[in-house]
Order: sequence, then structure tokens, then C-alpha cells
Amino acid sequence: MYTLTNGFADWEYSGYYQNPVAPALQMIPFQPAYNEDGNWTEPYGGGVNPMVAIDMKDNDMKRHRLEGNFSIIVTPLKGLSYTGRFSPSLSFDDDKEFLDEYDAGATNKRLGNELVQRMSLGNSWNLQNIVTYTNTFHNDHNITVMAGHEAGRWWWHDISGRRSDMPSDQPYLLYFSMSTNDTLDKQVVEGDGDEGRNYRYFGRLNYDYKSKYLLTVNVSRDYASNFGPMNRAGTFPSFSLGWKFTEEAFMSNMNFINFGKIRFGWGQTGANAKGGFPYLSTVVTPDGYMYAVNGIVANIGAAPDKYPIHL
Repeated sequence: MYTLTNGFADWEYSGYYQNPVAPALQMIPFQPAYNEDGNWTEPYGGGVNPMVAIDMKDNDMKRHRLEGNFSIIVTPLKGLSYTGRFSPSLSFDDDKEFLDEYDAGATNKRLGNELVQRMSLGNSWNLQNIVTYTNTFHNDHNITVMAGHEAGRWWWHDISGRRSDMPSDQPYLLYFSMSTNDTLDKQVVEGDGDEGRNYRYFGRLNYDYKSKYLLTVNVSRDYASNFGPMNRAGTFPSFSLGWKFTEEAFMSNMNFINFGKIRFGWGQTGANAKGGFPYLSTVVTPDGYMYAVNGIVANIGAAPDKYPIHL
């Protein structure tokens, strides 16, 4: 899959001040967006002309996705089967945006331009191995036993950079690594990334007698790297009991109901932790964290970004 998107991203429309919809609703309907000379008009009573953001939006968001799903089913013996599944994926993104300078009034202008570009790469895979055995004993006892293993891994990283005060706004000149301002806060390179792994063992037993009395037992042992090293495993059992009372002889003459079952179940489930290594504290060095030496602000400082969660 390949997609090319221009204009505002989806997340910008969810932010009240990030998109032109709110200024369009606030602007007087009978006021034109442009003057006779083609310049933007300033809304009566203040506010922002929504066409400024639309006309100045200059970006390309390219998305590349490659996904697969491979499976195999083998039946070596009667009632015994093996199922294997492998699902890989690969993604590559390339975003580029040029923020040109403009002047649309006293309260709506951008002094200087800026070029922003971001690239990211990621992949993932998931593997399943499942063995199932089904049989009937003495005509009345039906049993199905299933055991399996599942493992997965994912990772992604990105790198982004922005450069201010470009000497030209021509598209073919925006690839040059040059700027009229070489200060640290005008030429910034950043990066980010995440990775994770998980695997689990699971099993299930289904038993019924004459299709009337039912028993199901499940158990799963899960491991996830999103948790801290001492808490990455969890066991989650469950079971259920059922009775199809419409299969009993005393229900044979009750035509007003053709199926009825009573079922009781109990089980435990777990929730995975969010990604990004939440059990670790992180430190960041954004542009705004500057500190002074000998009265001169010339160094980028660092500060905690998040505190660890005891998981």
C-alpha cells in the first residue's frame, strides 16, 4: 500500500487551534476571503482568515506499507492437526513540510521560513504454532485438546530535522543543507524509537458428554517486554460449565423452545502495559531547556521527561 497525503493531518483536525475549521466558523459569512488585489482579508472584528493556513500549507506525507499473512495446515493423523501462521509487516514513512513566511495582518504572520522533514522505519512479525487433537470415545465422550505457542516482535525508529531561515523557497533548492542562520535553535535534529517483544503458551480442553454436559478449561502464560524485568510474566486461567437442557428427554414434548443452555464461567484476564518502556525514566533535551554559564545562555539543558511506573 502506498499513500500520498497533502494538507492537514488527521490529528490537526482534532485540535481546536490546529486547523482552519474554527476560524472559518468564526469569520463573518459575507466577508470575502481575498481582496481585489488577491491578498487575504483581515476578518472584521478580529480573528484569523482560514484561507491563510490553507494556502500556506505545503507538505507531503508518504506512507509505504507491506504486509503478509502466510499459513500452513498439516493433518498427519486422523483427528490431529497442526496450524502455523506467520504475519510480517514493513513500514516506511517520509514526511516533508515547508513553512514559508507570510504576512496576513498584525496578528497573523510568520517571520522567517522553516523546513521540516521526518523519516521513519518499522517492522513487526507474529508467529503462531497450534496443535489440535479431536476424538470421540465410546460414542458419547467428545474431546478436543489444543496447545499452542505465539511470539511477536516489533520495532520502529525515526529521525527528523528542521532548518530555519532557508535562503530560498524554491522546491528544488530546499534540499541544500544551508541556512542564513546557523544558531543551535535554528538547526535541530531529533530522533525517537521503540521496540517490544511478547510470547505466550496457551492450551484449551473441550469436553462434552452426549453434547449435553459441557466443560471448557483454558490457560495462558503470557510474557511481554512492556513490563519491568521482574513482572513480565502472567498466568491467566479460565473454565466454564454448560448444560444443554433441551437435549434431555423431559424436553422432547416442549415444542415452544428448541434450544436452551445454562452456562457458568470464571476466568482471569490481563492488560498489557503501554509501549515506550514505561518502567524506565527518560531525560530529554528540547530547545527550550537552555541554561546560562557566566551569564550567557548558550547551552541546551536536560530535564526528566517522565517518571517510571512500577510495573
